[in-house]
Amino acid sequence: MLYGWRQTENAKDLLEQFIKGVNSGGRNQKPQKDARQRAVGDLVRAYRSDKDDDLVPALSGNPGRELRAAAASLSPFDYGKLGTYDWLRKIGEIDEMYLFFMKCQFYVEHGLAAPAS
Repeated sequence: MLYGWRQTENAKDLLEQFIKGVNSGGRNQKPQKDARQRAVGDLVRAYRSDKDDDLVPALSGNPGRELRAAAASLSPFDYGKLGTYDWLRKIGEIDEMYLFFMKCQFYVEHGLAAPAS
């Protein structure tokens, strides 16, 4: 599943769409939805800036399980995952996003951030 992606010319927009798609399942309470939108925005800003100073605080609002799900769905190593389709026009951006989510996962697993559960 491509989480509702549509063709876009901007890799950052692609990331934002992807994160929102991963995070959209089953959340319909307004305060919780607003908090998730802020957390997604923080993660997108961290991706755009490529600075650890922005990434570490952004991870606290994003559950580790969602970061793992994002990395898994972008994997270039697991058959049928988005990263395995090397003919896609945006494969470079997809690879970059995969590495970003793997970095997020590494930080969370090594206690460099305190993710929400």
